[in-house]
Amino acid sequence: MSVFTLDLTSLETAATDATTARDTLSSVVTDLAKALFTALPGDFDAHGLSIKRVKSNVGNADFLVWENDDDGRLVFLEEYATCDEEGGRYLHGDFHAWIPSPTHDDKRAFAEACAAGLLDDVRATLEEQARQARTLTESLSAVTV
Repeated sequence: MSVFTLDLTSLETAATDATTARDTLSSVVTDLAKALFTALPGDFDAHGLSIKRVKSNVGNADFLVWENDDDGRLVFLEEYATCDEEGGRYLHGDFHAWIPSPTHDDKRAFAEACAAGLLDDVRATLEEQARQARTLTESLSAVTV
């Protein structure tokens, strides 16, 4: 076997590993985005994460978006149905309501932000919001007629 054949085999193995790892990361981020979308209140807006309502000429839909610190873009973290178009899809077929698909780089950047503490920050914010709501509720209960 020549050195060239060995190098080609190791290159093919590395490419397969990279593709598998990339697909797994994409799947994990998509699952995390779905879980966050379900768990977060509709008016949540902190740490670059928010629920964005996109309106079309037929109706509207809510999406979990994240402001990428690297370039300030809003990244739609969820795929909108099956993206027929390159890089996204029009909401309800409305050409004025484009929903871009997250790129691999977007998903990787979001995963890096999560690993750096984003989810801990989100949890702390939600806990503080709950504490404030309980305090206000207790205050109002004391003055209820």
